[in-house]
Amino acid sequence: MLSKASIPIFILPLITFAITVALWIMMWLLSSAVMLGSGLSMPMGPLHFSLFQMSLGLLFHLLGIHGLWYAPIYGWLILVSGWARRAAFLWATVPLLAIGIVERIAFSTSLFAHMLGYRFSGGGEPTGSRATSIEALLMPNQTVGQFLINPGLWTGFALTAVFLVVAMRVRRSRGPI
Repeated sequence: MLSKASIPIFILPLITFAITVALWIMMWLLSSAVMLGSGLSMPMGPLHFSLFQMSLGLLFHLLGIHGLWYAPIYGWLILVSGWARRAAFLWATVPLLAIGIVERIAFSTSLFAHMLGYRFSGGGEPTGSRATSIEALLMPNQTVGQFLINPGLWTGFALTAVFLVVAMRVRRSRGPI
């Protein structure tokens, strides 16, 4: 079960990071060659950032947000895929929608929907409420330390652990199909 969870949490973000950095370097070399061939000066780097700074920001974003922050979502999907015999997508989405609807009808609140939206949005917006510059999109909106002490991250880890333990028990009790 941990191997299934490690693929979207760690492996895919690292592969994405490696491919992206390799493409950045290839694009920079290609554009430099074209510019030098045209008699223009060589570009400093993408958007006047150093490749190292951009790479660190990208690594933090991919591992932090797309890996660690979304871990409860991956854990939930692993649990549902082990439990549901068919229509796993429906079993993964309908209970979440039902909780939101029941909460709205019974309590006239939408806290569960806001919590899900917060989790799906990556834990907040980029610097400012309407960040449109490429700098705001590339650079994380919080430091690594702020991200690691975020209670939502640790609550998500605990929830992920619960989902994975339950998924292991469900798969063991189900036996061969």
